[in-house]
Amino acid sequence: MEIAHEGHIGIVGMTQRLRTKAWWTTLAKDVEKWYKSCHGCQLAGAPDPPEPMTRTTLPSGPCELVSMDFLGSLSSGHYLLVLVGYYSRFYEMEIMMSITANKLLERLKIIFAQYGIPNTVISDNGRTFIEREFKAYMQKHRIHQHYRTPL
Repeated sequence: MEIAHEGHIGIVGMTQRLRTKAWWTTLAKDVEKWYKSCHGCQLAGAPDPPEPMTRTTLPSGPCELVSMDFLGSLSSGHYLLVLVGYYSRFYEMEIMMSITANKLLERLKIIFAQYGIPNTVISDNGRTFIEREFKAYMQKHRIHQHYRTPL
């Protein structure tokens, strides 16, 4: 049992591993008992259930809600900044050599000057979007920041 338990592989994995080498009538019950008595297995056990999917309320006008993310690194070593307005689904793409907060802000200032400053920005919590400079810019311009997991 101890050898089959290596790696904390769970009830199914442990049962399968044991059945390749041995069998006895209470094998499944013994494996379950072993699993439940192992603190490591309990910690590594079933993952938390996923958060329920939520719908984004559509904005009533342009510049209310914008999402942004980076695509890349591309084969050229560049990145693609993609912004999408939720109201019209209008998108803007910019090729970037670097994705630091300062470089992103340089591009956003140009884009926002052209289209307007959004009320809310949705992004993942990638390094660039959580840097101090980026957050300070968002606060200065009263832009609400929401983080979502990339799909």
